[in-house]
Amino acid sequence: MWTQPRKDKAGEKIGPLVTFDDVDKMKDSLLQSESIEDYLTRQLGTPPKENYEEFCNTFTATEERSKQVETERFEKKELAKKAAKNSKLAKIEKMLKDLAALLDEDFRNVALSFKQIKYKRTTKGVSKLPMVRCEVAFIHKLMEPFIITPSKLRKKDLTEISEVIN
Repeated sequence: MWTQPRKDKAGEKIGPLVTFDDVDKMKDSLLQSESIEDYLTRQLGTPPKENYEEFCNTFTATEERSKQVETERFEKKELAKKAAKNSKLAKIEKMLKDLAALLDEDFRNVALSFKQIKYKRTTKGVSKLPMVRCEVAFIHKLMEPFIITPSKLRKKDLTEISEVIN
């Protein structure tokens, strides 16, 4: 709030409409049982509320719609993340089952056992970290690059890993 009204080069008021002096005058007009809106209209030349009511309603409706769109986008993004995570987990499970099929009977159950890892946000990014951890550290070490990016695994890689494990 300023101490006096300011005007631009064209003579139009700029800045706050109400100044400190106006607040004192409003108080006096309230004591004379005049409403603040009447004072603003009569003394400061503000337009009546009806003139800008449509603008206020439109602004409120637009604001509500933008919040709704923001919520929908956030939910859609979260669903996409969840779908990508589930897809990656399915690829990892398939990869471990394919590996188990190539292993000797003794190692099959061990190769399939893994637990899911939950990460908090990190600077490295979740996609660059393994999503699951194989129960056996030796197998996890061999499979880690492919657990991080399952699409890089080829039949040749799977055969080589199974030969090392056997």
